[in-house]
Amino acid sequence: MIKIRLARLGAKKKPIYRVVVADVRNARNNGRPIATIGQYDPAKETAQALTVDTQAALEWLGKGAQPTDTIRSLFKKAGIMAQFEASKKQVRLDMMEELISCIAKELVTQPEAVTVTKIQKADLEVYRLHVAPDDMGKVIGKQGKIARALRLVVKAAAVRADVKVAVDIV
Repeated sequence: MIKIRLARLGAKKKPIYRVVVADVRNARNNGRPIATIGQYDPAKETAQALTVDTQAALEWLGKGAQPTDTIRSLFKKAGIMAQFEASKKQVRLDMMEELISCIAKELVTQPEAVTVTKIQKADLEVYRLHVAPDDMGKVIGKQGKIARALRLVVKAAAVRADVKVAVDIV
């Protein structure tokens, strides 16, 4: 498991820490971290105490590196965790159109005619699924069961992104 943690440097009673990315299994084995992404000096003011390469931190968080509790706290104060959460949310929203399109293309006989458009309405995102007229019945299904299932899957995916969505089949 990869962790983002602090590595202590500095003199006695005057610590300075490096913000490092290290493999938990052998982090202390050879003393070399995978990457050094910043520095933390607790003696300085809070605004200047942490200097981090934000892009590198976001990249490692995106790859699945787990911050320690101290690093998580420092990243929250620096706004890095908020940026990471926002980027995760945006990626989930971008994948929503692809999800609808992929499901619809597997159901129909003319997958090239499937298009998905997104319309923003106040606090609701409406995804319009356009299919060929011959394939409309296949997407809706008997008594609307397939359409209901499609909407349910999309709403379940939207819960993680914390947005309200609707799917219209046109």
